[in-house]
Amino acid sequence: MKIGIIGAGAMGLLFAYYIQKAGNEVAVYEKSKDAAASLRGGFAIDFGGRKEEARVTVSENPSVVKDSAYVFVFVKSFSTAEAVKEISPFITRETRLISLQNGIGNDETIKDILPDNILIYGTTTFGAAKTSTSAIRFGGSGNILIGAAGGIEIEPAVNFLNAAGLSASKSGNPAKDVWKKAIINAAINPLGALLGIPNGMIIKNEYSAELMRTLTAEAVNSARANGFDFNITEMRHTAFDVCEQTAVNECSMLQDIRARRRTEIESITGKIIAAAKKYNIETPANTGVYQLIKALESGYLAP
Repeated sequence: MKIGIIGAGAMGLLFAYYIQKAGNEVAVYEKSKDAAASLRGGFAIDFGGRKEEARVTVSENPSVVKDSAYVFVFVKSFSTAEAVKEISPFITRETRLISLQNGIGNDETIKDILPDNILIYGTTTFGAAKTSTSAIRFGGSGNILIGAAGGIEIEPAVNFLNAAGLSASKSGNPAKDVWKKAIINAAINPLGALLGIPNGMIIKNEYSAELMRTLTAEAVNSARANGFDFNITEMRHTAFDVCEQTAVNECSMLQDIRARRRTEIESITGKIIAAAKKYNIETPANTGVYQLIKALESGYLAP
């Protein structure tokens, strides 16, 4: 089976590794010519000291994903519209597009471009980080929750992912799953990026831990107003558990700040703030960290 992947970032390459290892043909579309060229000789994966190598087809031409049964979207949320438009000529009604991206609203962006009855979306807690243009570090096993609207059969995709060693299950409410992950990301990622510390350090400091509790509560209030029922205490426990389970991990937002790249603050904290404003709900803590991240970005991103 041919599988397409959009974006040769850490998660794109991690999934490429697992999917090819299961015996599938993998084609990766990477817009950057330099990044695509660096991966044509293969890439390395560090599993905590055990290193493996993989080689897949990588091209800066979007036609590389043509005839794929599944196409995974792993670009940053702010690049979703552009990337999906570029591959759209090579997507048919038989193709299934799978988005496991961070942030709120990627599904809506995709549905504005392609028929909504080909989209499967949800979340993943698998982790990976890029250590060079052609190497990644495994960040830990996790799970995948996927669902869809429009009567798409989810079971074939779930079975496919499980066969590739990527623990997956069907979700009855993928939109709520996306919100849940966004709440957790909003609680952890800006603090890790602003303080320059791994996740575990956030909850070890009484001040950042308390701020994390406030960020979580505000995000839950925003979610509730928009029809997603979460419990503040439970979500605080979940966010703290994630920090403990990923104690040595440096979040993607911190990696982006250090690499002087654009972060996904808009699709995470920005979306939570905007959703709250519709119902006149105050989010002072989230607004504060949002503005600080944007201030850092403005120091190195072109206006």
